[in-house]
Amino acid sequence: MKTRNLTQLTFGLTIMIMLGLVGCAEVENTDANGFVARVVDSISEVVAEHVEGAIIYTPEQDETTPEIIDIIEAIPAVAESVVTYPYVEDIVIDQSFVYAATPIGLAVVNLADKSEQMILSGEPLSAVVMHLGKLYIGGNDLYEQCGDSLISLESGMIGSINVMLSHGAELIVGTTFGLYTVTDAGTNLIVDQFDISALTADQDGLWVGTNGNGLFHYDGDEFVQRWLARDKALFDQVTSLAYNHNRLYLGTPDAFFIYNGGVWNELTVEDGLPAGAVRSIDASGWVVYVATDNGIAGWHNEELTPVDRLETVEAEVVRRLGRKLLVGTKKEGLVLKSGPVVRSLLQPIQIDLGSLATMAH
Repeated sequence: MKTRNLTQLTFGLTIMIMLGLVGCAEVENTDANGFVARVVDSISEVVAEHVEGAIIYTPEQDETTPEIIDIIEAIPAVAESVVTYPYVEDIVIDQSFVYAATPIGLAVVNLADKSEQMILSGEPLSAVVMHLGKLYIGGNDLYEQCGDSLISLESGMIGSINVMLSHGAELIVGTTFGLYTVTDAGTNLIVDQFDISALTADQDGLWVGTNGNGLFHYDGDEFVQRWLARDKALFDQVTSLAYNHNRLYLGTPDAFFIYNGGVWNELTVEDGLPAGAVRSIDASGWVVYVATDNGIAGWHNEELTPVDRLETVEAEVVRRLGRKLLVGTKKEGLVLKSGPVVRSLLQPIQIDLGSLATMAH
């Protein structure tokens, strides 16, 4: 691997390289070109997703290669570099560390000393979870963090990983193909042919949301679909699930639902939801935070209230940290709200298109 070329990417943070299919002690480099290509593809996706809000630096003369313009079609032909924040897909907190899954890798932030680093993955990452004291990351495969590297566990699961949940001794994994459990004994397929989009657990088992096939409850034996009699299609697309206070909290592209075991309560923009599309729910405290693509609201005392200074943020995931809020966004990266102060925890990424050209050849 030509690490010299990789360092030509001008990131505003420390870059670490992902190592796959091998252990921590010994690494064999057999696919440098393939890795570089995957990194280029991942970064290109980030640029394409963020170009509307990005800062474009334009030189006097156009030195950008046609190959790079082909890769990043959204960037003007005169662009030399683009500055943007990583699109944060998922967050997990472990003591003073925050881990964030992004399309280019795993972002690691130490809240104690405010340091940060990015472990490049060469593929989009979409889920991250702490399970039995270890950090697991989901992308095209299941990975475990090993120091400054990500190690493929070669799980054999079909489909890319959308969501993960630590549930006792089992790691529950939802992919675009189905639902799996992972233990020391191996990987077990629970149900297939479902695009799993959300997971949470109650005292009786698992709630499973899908992308197109509805809502299910799994008690370890039966996989039973749940719906509303007045409209069975309301839960076809489940975007988020959370359980606490003996209540199930559910998000869809159109509404926020609360189920108390007998009655479903539906809340929409008319009830104070910032936007119809619910992206994430945190029910770990007495205030339930609901992240949408146009702001975050708190549900408390049977009322939805906008969260000050986060009223319009395009949020992807929200997590409570004591009295603070961590928010993964689509354009502002990872932000921390503490009282009236909102600050970014990740430095913006400056992508040098000329360096991408070098890497691509």
